[in-house]
Amino acid sequence: MHLGYTGLHKTMDKHHYTTIKKARAMAFGRRCESSEAKALCRRVSHDIQSIETRKRCRKAIDQIAFDLAVDRIIADLLYAYTGKESKWAYRSLHNDTFIGEPVKAITFKTIINLMIDLGYVEQRKGGNMSGFNGVSKSGSDKSSYHPGDASRFMATRSFIKIANLNGIRVDTINSHIKTVELSKVVRIRASSRRSGRTKEKGRYIVPVENKTYIEACRRTESINKYLLKQSLQGGIFDGYQRLFNEGDRDDFDFNMGGRLYCLGGESYQSMKKVKRLRMLINGNPVVEIDVNASYLSILASLMGYELDTTRDVYEIEGVHREIVKAWVTATLGSDVFHGRWPANTVKMLKEKGIELDRSLSMSIVGERVCERLPFLSEWETCGIRWSHLMYQESECIIHAMETLISDFDVPSFGVHDSIIVPANKEQLAIRVLKSSYKSLVGAKCRVSVSRRVN
Repeated sequence: MHLGYTGLHKTMDKHHYTTIKKARAMAFGRRCESSEAKALCRRVSHDIQSIETRKRCRKAIDQIAFDLAVDRIIADLLYAYTGKESKWAYRSLHNDTFIGEPVKAITFKTIINLMIDLGYVEQRKGGNMSGFNGVSKSGSDKSSYHPGDASRFMATRSFIKIANLNGIRVDTINSHIKTVELSKVVRIRASSRRSGRTKEKGRYIVPVENKTYIEACRRTESINKYLLKQSLQGGIFDGYQRLFNEGDRDDFDFNMGGRLYCLGGESYQSMKKVKRLRMLINGNPVVEIDVNASYLSILASLMGYELDTTRDVYEIEGVHREIVKAWVTATLGSDVFHGRWPANTVKMLKEKGIELDRSLSMSIVGERVCERLPFLSEWETCGIRWSHLMYQESECIIHAMETLISDFDVPSFGVHDSIIVPANKEQLAIRVLKSSYKSLVGAKCRVSVSRRVN
């Protein structure tokens, strides 16, 4: 039964693209806790089932699972609605993304589609579009092939009005829901593929639950449990998922990729650094400690070469630092040396006001870089790939975070190759971070510290 909802959020103006991209994740990590929220769940469950076209009633055990799914979906929708930059929630509809989740794919799709029919939820479809429902980042209505954008969902004003009638005001939503432990803290993607000039992310695959997987889960859950008890003012942290890459390779054993990613487009990781530096950890100002040239430091050590940490590794006379860095980034992201500058690299440099001419071709810059860093000339044949470097980096960062927690009771929040810590723990965190790189990969690393500028 389709009710043909045409709610207040029917149209999406072009400037809404950025807002919808900052959606929060529907990770089923919340439950409705208050009596008012539970009553809302019962009403919605009843409304959904009243318009279902089922030949038979659900078995008791299936009904429990159905009601639990309604509970978790509503909790995520309500939580997303409290967002400052976006009231949307995102959820991939691919069946493989529901592996190991407390809500099954068919159950989620049934519930969310019927909530859309009831006018309780608005959807913007993701998938192979340049934007959502044809609205792109540039504001154009033209759609092009661009995989990877998960579908977006938002509670409609009609639904919020019903929540209001049940005693749940927008400003009190967080008191009606609770965060529960994520059911899936480790995820695996297969290798990425190319379709023409478009790079497609690898599909999610079912993990082999061996000792390595179990240990990765334990470590991530332990970090989440500790950090969720801390106060992070000015930024959002709902827990980490550790994402491994190239899980379809024969030599994969949770040793490729492995970065910690926050859930949701509004997390502190997605904020610009200047905003992150305004955050407070347990009421204390913060600093962000970056590992300079992290991949290069690790690669050099793995190849028996030691970088000079007393100077900027990207400093080459006569070549702009950003061009050197761009060459290194593009090269380490590929299995082979590029014959010409990738289009996205050229665009990125232009946005920084840097033009590339014939005297700065990819090969000429490459020669200069390899003179400065000779080990890079062996990149194609060394057998080390970007996913190996990312894994080693993630291990160093995670080890530093774990050490700060276990040995010093100091919280830190990761941003891939950096950590954010209370400002009064800056020197301690630097020592721990450098020690992690030295003990795990044998690399001396150079760090820089960013502080809030008043």
